[in-house]
Amino acid sequence: MRLFPILAASLLALHGCAVERTVKTAPVVVGNVDLDMAIQDKILLHATAIDADGTVESFTWKLVEGPQGANPVLAPKTSKGDIVELQPGGVTGLYVLSVTATDDQGLTSDPDFVNVMLRPQTKAKLALSCTDGCVYSPNPEADEATELTIQAILTEADALGFSWTAALKRDPADPLTGEPVLTPNRDQLKVSVPRVARAATLTVHVSVAVAGGQPVTQVLSILVKNNLDEPPVVSLDWHLAPDSAAPASDVAILPGDAIHVTATASDPNGDPLTCEIKAAGVAVEITPSAADPCRVTVYPLEPGTLSLTATASTASPQASTDSAPLQMAIKPFAAETSGPSLTAVAVRDDGSVLAGGSAGQFYLYQGGQRLQFSAGGTTASAVALSHGRDPDTGMVGFADHGSLSRYNLKVGSQESSVSLPGPTATRALAAGSAGRIFAATDSGVLVYSAGGASLAQFLPTGGLNATAVTVGPNPKSTTGEGIVWYAEGANLYFQTGEDQTAWGTGKGQTATTVANPAITALAAGPAGEWDLWVATGPSNGGTGASSLLLFKNSLDPASGAVQLNGAQALLAQQGSVAVLAVEAAGRYQADVWAVAGGKLLRVSRAPINDVGNPRGVKELVLGGLGGASARGVAVAGRKVAVATNQGLLTVP
Repeated sequence: MRLFPILAASLLALHGCAVERTVKTAPVVVGNVDLDMAIQDKILLHATAIDADGTVESFTWKLVEGPQGANPVLAPKTSKGDIVELQPGGVTGLYVLSVTATDDQGLTSDPDFVNVMLRPQTKAKLALSCTDGCVYSPNPEADEATELTIQAILTEADALGFSWTAALKRDPADPLTGEPVLTPNRDQLKVSVPRVARAATLTVHVSVAVAGGQPVTQVLSILVKNNLDEPPVVSLDWHLAPDSAAPASDVAILPGDAIHVTATASDPNGDPLTCEIKAAGVAVEITPSAADPCRVTVYPLEPGTLSLTATASTASPQASTDSAPLQMAIKPFAAETSGPSLTAVAVRDDGSVLAGGSAGQFYLYQGGQRLQFSAGGTTASAVALSHGRDPDTGMVGFADHGSLSRYNLKVGSQESSVSLPGPTATRALAAGSAGRIFAATDSGVLVYSAGGASLAQFLPTGGLNATAVTVGPNPKSTTGEGIVWYAEGANLYFQTGEDQTAWGTGKGQTATTVANPAITALAAGPAGEWDLWVATGPSNGGTGASSLLLFKNSLDPASGAVQLNGAQALLAQQGSVAVLAVEAAGRYQADVWAVAGGKLLRVSRAPINDVGNPRGVKELVLGGLGGASARGVAVAGRKVAVATNQGLLTVP
């Protein structure tokens, strides 16, 4: 066994080594911070200690030095004595105390000394004064954006330190946000006052630590006057009538579209404002709102880039600000290259266009191509495209004969003409419901029915030299048939249905008689608007006393009765209006396009930018035709087609 050798070796090792002992360390004590304060009956002092190799068991406080005549009492407040209460007995002066700590090994720390200066109670007085930058009237006032000097004056006490704060209370309507900047220097404060848009109150607060007493505070309120006039703030927003939000950038804006523009303007000082909205880049007409000078309706008269700016101004004091420019693109007319001379046109929603020209020619524009056809005769006087049950038939009428040339858009071929004996001139064509097409001729009203190969003729007793025809909605119809309006000279007639077999032998029901020489064109507004447009003027197209008459609410929606009261005369002296086309649906529903004297005209019925958005009536003469003379116009959806002496124009 090996136990003996191991045990012997262990004994020898112990015998040859000295025994080491651990040396204990005393704690370290930290007493209360020195105090300089007004005398009180009782003052609490405290101490802390750390013992690296044990625990602190007790603290001992002693009075080292005191004022003459003092007999203070030190009363421990805890079992260890780390907190002690000094009772000076009403004697002021310097008290020097020591504190030691004893640990669990009986070791005592070196003392730490605490100085307590007790001063007599004082009644310090503190005042604040604005010594620079203020006017007293009787209270202190200062201008905005100035530098102020605030002085603190302490009496009957010595100051140990100053603490400054300041706050600016603005009017809730003040849009500015700057804060005062403070630069303190003991008993003096420099204040940089910010700009204000309304009168504000600057409140300065100082707290002074006083020798021999409690801190004292004082507050000074200064009225900050709005003596500088901040300029107005203005920005522009827009939307297309009657939308309530700005349109996407890809929305097509056409010449004559009503654009609602609103300048959001405010004056930081609350001064009364005026607004002026200006346009550049293209010719426009601007209609201000009667209710708000910062709202207008802008009508661009030609294609191009329209730039709008708003100026907001105050009169007293005078100041103005321009908004950032607001730009939008007005779509141009697309013109065909080396186009034929056209006299009449019709368009449908898919963009297909049927147009008539001279020498009996007519043209189909479809799929980017122009197809030419000949029907004999001379100048085409009217074109129509059917819709409803038969949406694919196109008709062309001519000034020198009563037959109507047909084209089948679905098949893509010219079909045989249809005619009746008697008519020698076609003045106007209009699409009805269920594929019908009506023609105003010098010997009555002709009607072509969908899918037929012949015409029917309304030839009342005494004859009818029809100069214009249109078909408008009938609020009482249950079959979708509309009211047929037609004219002879200055007389306007109507039939309440499209079926000629029920028209009788008379000329129809008389609607009204106009004062001008002749009715040259008719157009009915869409369902819900019930407008009836009547173009008048000399039959030879001269200017004369021509005008466009608008009969608002031409039908009573409840009874369906015709009520042509109080016509509004528009576009006077533009020449006899030869053609009318009404937008049937969409954003600009009920707007009418017209041609007179080679010019393209438009009357906006969009809501104007005003309270309640009443229906507007704004007459416009449009440009951008590139020198071409307009002869006819048609609209379907937002597609507008214009027949000119230089070919076809379309927008967008």
